Amino acid sequence: MITFESPWNKVGVGNHFFIYSYMRLLAENLNYKMTSTPMLFSERNGIHSQTYYQFKNIDEGIDNIGKEKYRIDDGFTYRNETIDNAIDFFKDKNYHIVSCGWYQKYSYWKKYKNQVKEYFTDFVSKDKMNNDDIAIHLRHSLENPITKIDADYYINSIEKMGKGNVYLFADNFNRHEDILEKLKPYNPIIMNLNVPDSIREITKFNNIICSQGSFSFWVSFLSGAEKIIWPITKIGPNKNEDNWSIDYVVDDESRYEFVML
Repeated sequence: MITFESPWNKVGVGNHFFIYSYMRLLAENLNYKMTSTPMLFSERNGIHSQTYYQFKNIDEGIDNIGKEKYRIDDGFTYRNETIDNAIDFFKDKNYHIVSCGWYQKYSYWKKYKNQVKEYFTDFVSKDKMNNDDIAIHLRHSLENPITKIDADYYINSIEKMGKGNVYLFADNFNRHEDILEKLKPYNPIIMNLNVPDSIREITKFNNIICSQGSFSFWVSFLSGAEKIIWPITKIGPNKNEDNWSIDYVVDDESRYEFVML
């Protein structure tokens, strides 16, 4: 059996996707049951979205509730490097596995990327935009303001993308007034949506300009976009170094253009 503890009930949507992907791959490969509590969609951009989404639990398989608990966190995953190594570690053991980590490395499970995409089909729009329009995701975390990227990055990226209409999505537009002012010449269309609708809308686009963080990672990763601009930063969650605990950089270079900031 696999169950979830902290930080499951304390994180945002993108973090949930990372946690769920790692644990579901573990459960399916070990033939374990898995149960999680629903994910809460919280308020965003002044829109109250206090609704819950229940990820698929796994109801068939090994149920060893009452057996010795083995809590796994990011130290465990960092030492094991890939999900395959974690599967080998638990094989033939009779633990009740308890999830206590964040698991924010695409490299853990990139071998299974197509399988992971199937986990989140509920969030992905079936409609696609085969034109030059551009989706931009802005992020500015109140808890960690280093996630905000300067407007020049977005302006340069728009110029690379071409002549399409610009659509803006954000965690909270009130935190991006300076960027909105600098983007006025492009007549951006403000998409003031709740979280699930933002995901579905962004995944329609053929051109996506990302910000820092897990939300940008997932909407671009799950989309069918042919061109994605991804910032690699010196600080913050998009920092890409071997000893960094977070790694959002994907390997699909046919779709991604990486911009060093």
